[in-house]
Amino acid sequence: MRAYVNFLNTLRVHTFEYYANKWEGQGKSVEDYKSLARFINHATGRGDLGKLQGAAGILNATFFSPRYFASRVQIPVDIFTSTPAVRKVVARNLTSFVAGGMFILALAKMAGAETEDDPRSADFGKIKAGNTRYDFWGGFLPLVRLTAQLITGERKRTATGEIIPADAEDLILNFLQSKESPIIGLALELKRGETAIGEEV
Repeated sequence: MRAYVNFLNTLRVHTFEYYANKWEGQGKSVEDYKSLARFINHATGRGDLGKLQGAAGILNATFFSPRYFASRVQIPVDIFTSTPAVRKVVARNLTSFVAGGMFILALAKMAGAETEDDPRSADFGKIKAGNTRYDFWGGFLPLVRLTAQLITGERKRTATGEIIPADAEDLILNFLQSKESPIIGLALELKRGETAIGEEV
């Protein structure tokens, strides 16, 4: 775990240095560099908890990696809240990320693998090979799926492909349940008598 944390910290520093060297002599402001640092943190999974920072310990005990989840929400927001110089960096990185992911899905489909194009499905954006799913989108798919299901009021069964009505409250509760820490998740499953996917405990 410590090695992974050190790797991410080193990655953040080197990425910041890369852009700082490119910007040298271009008259970038202190706010530009601060905004760049925020985006790099978000892009590498270290989100800002804002006013909830003081409750970080409780959040870590209740949810699985709250900073990482926060970063998935904050990356698209960075396009609107960063300085103009950093907005270009954010837009370029997000465009490359989405285009690269779509290219991988297209190659997989051409190679005979099954992919799902419907954002209402839990398999959306994943490569399916037998009973195995490959998700390389770095934690963004659940947010995309929840948004699509809330907007349409429907979800797609992965087993049958059937489109069924979905209650907004149930969708949000299921989404939050999927973010619970293992201990909290186990306790709630024992209380309910079933797992997050409806299997009996």
